Amino acid sequence: MNAIRNLFWMGLLAVSLTGCLPQELILWAPDGSKAMVLSKDKLFVSDPQGGLTAVAENISAASWMKDSRRLVVVRKETMTKWKELAAVLPADRQAEIAKLAESLRQQLMANKGDLGQFQPTVPPENFGDLAMILMYLRDEAAGNLPETLGENWKPIEELKIDLCRLTTCPAVASAPMGKPLAVALTCLEPQASPDGKAIAYHGSMIDRAMAENGLVVVPTDGSGPPRVVAQRTAAWAGWSPDGRHLAYASANLPKSRDGDTLRLGTISRSEIIDDTGRMPPSDMPFPREDLAGILFHEEAKVTCLPDGRILFSSVELDLPATTADMPQQMSLFCVNPKQPTVTRLLPRQAQAQLVEPLMYFSVSPNGKSAAILGNKGQVSVVSLETGKARTIVESQPNGPNSLAVPVWRSDTELTFIAPPNSHFNDTGRPEVVTVELTGQGPPTARCLSKDWSQEVRLGILEQPKPETQPAK
Repeated sequence: MNAIRNLFWMGLLAVSLTGCLPQELILWAPDGSKAMVLSKDKLFVSDPQGGLTAVAENISAASWMKDSRRLVVVRKETMTKWKELAAVLPADRQAEIAKLAESLRQQLMANKGDLGQFQPTVPPENFGDLAMILMYLRDEAAGNLPETLGENWKPIEELKIDLCRLTTCPAVASAPMGKPLAVALTCLEPQASPDGKAIAYHGSMIDRAMAENGLVVVPTDGSGPPRVVAQRTAAWAGWSPDGRHLAYASANLPKSRDGDTLRLGTISRSEIIDDTGRMPPSDMPFPREDLAGILFHEEAKVTCLPDGRILFSSVELDLPATTADMPQQMSLFCVNPKQPTVTRLLPRQAQAQLVEPLMYFSVSPNGKSAAILGNKGQVSVVSLETGKARTIVESQPNGPNSLAVPVWRSDTELTFIAPPNSHFNDTGRPEVVTVELTGQGPPTARCLSKDWSQEVRLGILEQPKPETQPAK
């Protein structure tokens, strides 16, 4: 891949963590009466028997609000031209992008060496703007670049940018969308606070340069603009039970260009809503407490338990250490904000029977159990009280990695993808099942996806078959 193609892909990756991370594609409403189902870009609501109702299209992420009647959604809009994108950018951002695009054009025109060795100069804080810079360059300031670059111009010529609009909608057929609360190039893992006053997401903001995705919060009623809580944060953050704080993992240093540098970080929490029930003034930062040090990982998950403790995934690291002594497995830990002490929740014997990674987990409503998704579809349940682990679905040696994190309907009902011909289903294909985990006998399962259309299944349960080339 040549340097211009590298530049193109760097621009896209800078505004998105990845489209292939496991996520909560199926998520039960807080009252357990229904579940949202996100298949590709289409959002459905399922009843407890698996019957689907179409809600909205062009949705890249969604979650429930506390009332179990409304959803927080991220609506995707594809921009193919700079003029479309410029319509949502403040004037100062347009000028900033134009200036950087002209600088990049001059660098490319002045380059006399091998394009494979070309190193563009882009300010670190504008690394996340690279896709926008390339689009402006193509549409407004290309000059003689197409002729100069030849085939290297093609990926820039085909560039498209997905714009994300954060909003809310009712969980009904053909739901009307609310007013956009935030516009961003990246908007992942949106979640409303328990009291419904604010929505947090992991991503960027359209009106400012961000070198890496951060934690952003916006009032649900639209009374204020989006605000950055913390920079360089991991993908998943968690609201405290009272809705006043956000807990998250953040890196202490910026990411290096090669992305291979180990970074230290912290488990922190910030006060979003103060004693008066309001956010701090926009010219003041959110108060922050650093609670524990970690080796930072972009996909580390942080969530809050009902008792206020903060649960997170991390490696256990003692320094100094030789290469052979570096940890190979992640584990689960918790920290108590009232008395900042870190507790390991998984005994090493229990951890050994789990298949990596341990980043993709969900916690039961009562905070006593965590369901963990491992490689090749393994599903395990861990007691957060005793550390005892129980394998629900064995790893499938030749199976694909699941993109759907197991989720809880209640304290004892777990929903996950059961592999073909398992003891949870006899259909000969993967199915979404809800399993009751109480009792000593084999778990009882109810299949939700048996009557789902092939279109829905391809977005969650099955991989599309590769297109075959016609014989010559």
